[in-house]
Amino acid sequence: MADNKEKLELDDQQLTKINGGKQKKRATYEIEVCVDVGCYIKGASNVYDKLTQLLGISNGQVSSDGKFCLDSSRCFGCCGIAPAIRINGEVFGNVTIENVAKIIEDNCI
Repeated sequence: MADNKEKLELDDQQLTKINGGKQKKRATYEIEVCVDVGCYIKGASNVYDKLTQLLGISNGQVSSDGKFCLDSSRCFGCCGIAPAIRINGEVFGNVTIENVAKIIEDNCI
């Protein structure tokens, strides 16, 4: 994204808006948990708690090895497959405390 900043003649504020409010990637795997109403009702808070346990970090933190960061997020527009998480922008749906570790293992290791 930074290379395109010069090509498109964007300032930092414009680039941040395009990049979802983030200036740059903070970790190898950026994990977001949707905590909006549809996902929350279907257990997103339990999935979030399980991720904090598995990764040893909480909201907005980056793991000491720089591999993972975890954020709670607003609606991804995937309510039909709630609860949902994103890993580096890729959406995973119907996430449960039983399958979230496997999703991380299959997509982040």
